[in-house]
Order: sequence, then C-alpha cells, then structure tokens
Amino acid sequence: MTAAIWSAPAEDVAAFPAAFLLRFFQNHGLLDLRNRPQWMTVPGGSRRYVEALARPLTAAGRVRVETPVERVVRAGNGVEITPQGGGPERFDGAVLATHAPQTLAMLADATPDERNALSAFPYHPNRAVLHTDASFLPRRRRAWASWNYLATGDPRRAVAVTYDLNRLQRLGAPGPICLTLNPPREVAPEHYLAEYSFAHPLYTHESLAAQARHDSLHADGRVVFAGAYWGSGFHEDGVASALTACRRWGVFLDDFTSCTVASTAERSSTLVATP
Repeated sequence: MTAAIWSAPAEDVAAFPAAFLLRFFQNHGLLDLRNRPQWMTVPGGSRRYVEALARPLTAAGRVRVETPVERVVRAGNGVEITPQGGGPERFDGAVLATHAPQTLAMLADATPDERNALSAFPYHPNRAVLHTDASFLPRRRRAWASWNYLATGDPRRAVAVTYDLNRLQRLGAPGPICLTLNPPREVAPEHYLAEYSFAHPLYTHESLAAQARHDSLHADGRVVFAGAYWGSGFHEDGVASALTACRRWGVFLDDFTSCTVASTAERSSTLVATP
C-alpha cells in the first residue's frame, strides 16, 4: 500500500522511516477500521482552484508561463533571476517551489548547507497514461474503486495505480475514464487518450534530517524554499509549504479574509478557499 501511495517500487519505499509512515497513515485515517474520513473532491478538478488563485495575478500581467528559469543568484539585498533566452532581472526575493533537484540546478550560489539539504530528496519518475481500458480495473466490477492498485510481485518495479476519474469526479461518461500510473503493459490504441510524465519524491532518514534543517536555510531572507517535498509529498503539503514561505516575509494566514485551511486530521475543516 505504501508503494501505491507514493507511486514507487516496493524496494524504494522499504527505506522509508517507519515513524514517518505511521504519522502519515494516522493523519489520513488509514489505520482506522471504522469512521474513516470522507474524501472530497473539487468540482471540475484541481484546475478550478489553480485558476482562482492565478486569476488576479494574470489579470495584472504579473504571471509569465512557459518561461523556464535558468539561473537564480543572490545580489545585494535581492536576487537576480535569468529566464531562458533573456537577461537577468532583479527582484526583492524568490520562492523556489520546484522539485528539489530543479531548485538546486537553478540556484547558482547555493551554500553547502543548501546543497546538502536539497540533494537529500530522491525522486522516482512515473509514467501516467489516460485511457478507457476497464481491464486495468479489478476483475470484479463490485471491487472497482476510485483508486485501484496492481502489484506485479517485482519489488523493483513501481506499483501500478489506476484512478477511475469518472468515479472520482462524476464525469457522467458511459464507461470508466482511467489514469494509470506505471502501467505494467501497454494500453490498446483504441483505448489510449494521452500520456504524461511525473516525478514524485521518496523519503529516507537523510530526507527527514534535511526537513528538520528547513528553517536554517532562510537566514538571508532572500531565497525561500517551498514544495510538497518538505512534507509528505502531497497537495496539502504544498499548501502548508506555501504558508510557511509567506510567513518568512511577514504575511500570515490571518491577514486574509474568508480563507479556511484543509486538514486531513480534522473532519470539521473545509477545502482551501481563495481569498
């Protein structure tokens, strides 16, 4: 189950610290036999809240998409950021919210502590195929779930996980629409829709030790490190990391109105609302 949750080979998750796993399982209700949490989804998918967050920034012309950053370096009281194909641009500070290896590749003047911490997070590449082939779901239709896994028995191979998006997001399609991570076989052409590539963080004792040093990496106040890898690698960890980045610059959750925070540990909490 751990390999399925982190989309990784069983051999890799065997190195996860036990206390880290138990905390995650407890927080997500995976150790409860009764009264398990009621999972909820955002109508229309996660793009809805991404659009809501980006709308005021996009309207003000403050967002640039498809603009890879090649270099980030501290300069004076701020930072210089060099986009691909352009010259350096000066800013007061930078939040580096990419995967740890990408962050390290961009940060040209990383300190030894920063380099050691960011190097402590290994990642596993995952192939995701969108399709309509129901044979990737359990043989018994009554066993179909929103989240289905298939283990091949090879501990070096990532566990295949199939999300039934029709069930998860109530799309109203006549049959299942599946997203399979790390399919053990190819999807038939007549069922194939699209394909994506992802990378998910793995966790070791070194990773957790790096997380414990997170506060010490922001002494200069100009470069802040954010990302789900500072938690357990999931969406709510990305949100928590963003709030931590805000606090670094004196902006707190109480400064926003009509904003509530999601928590998998508290049933009374609601989904994140945009201010």
